[in-house]
Amino acid sequence: PGRQKEVCQWHVCYYSIIDGRRIMDKKVIVMTPCLENIYVDTQKCIWDLWKGADGYDIDYDFIRGHSVDRARNLCVRQAMRLGGTHILFVDNDMTFGPDYLNKLMEHDVEVVMGYYDHRNPDPHDTRERTNLCKLGIVNYTEQITPAEMDEAREEGYDLVQVKGGGLGFCLIDLRIFSGLPYPWFDFHEYSDGNVLSEDLFFAERCKYADIPIYADTRCYCGHIFRKRHGGYDTVHQD
Repeated sequence: PGRQKEVCQWHVCYYSIIDGRRIMDKKVIVMTPCLENIYVDTQKCIWDLWKGADGYDIDYDFIRGHSVDRARNLCVRQAMRLGGTHILFVDNDMTFGPDYLNKLMEHDVEVVMGYYDHRNPDPHDTRERTNLCKLGIVNYTEQITPAEMDEAREEGYDLVQVKGGGLGFCLIDLRIFSGLPYPWFDFHEYSDGNVLSEDLFFAERCKYADIPIYADTRCYCGHIFRKRHGGYDTVHQD
């Protein structure tokens, strides 16, 4: 209940022929917003994405030394300057499979992300939940569980629609930003102590622009310093 499923839409990457040269019409700029450094496990995963890129060009850069909302805005501007058609946000503490970007690129959608365990600062809260927020729930207060993503995948759905979620591993068509008001990412803290993070602020921008957000059930990423069960097996620590 409250979770809308979508049938996978396969995307074909076409090529243009100019003076006998084959030119890819898709270029993904992988961008990492980070305050200081990037985990070496994350760097290795990014390198593996680069080696496995299938049918599109790829480049990489990072923005360091800013708050996460400002860093994400700068990441988008940098991806545009580098001539990208898409931006792939990769946070500095993510791990993922070498074919995950290929999987996201298969879908003909504007925003699609991988999923990972929600990092919880409270050691007594053992709820299993992901970075993904359910449709139909007010104020992004209920996350999809790993078991629900497993269920959707087992039922044959590669793609599910979500209300929003953490952007730790998220592919976005850069064309949407021309139709969204700036800033695209912002962090709000309210007088009652509640906060709206920059990634959910972006989800609100998409909602009012009628841009749906999706998650790929096959792309279960690792979140360093957070335990998880199943999915891609890499380094996870308590």
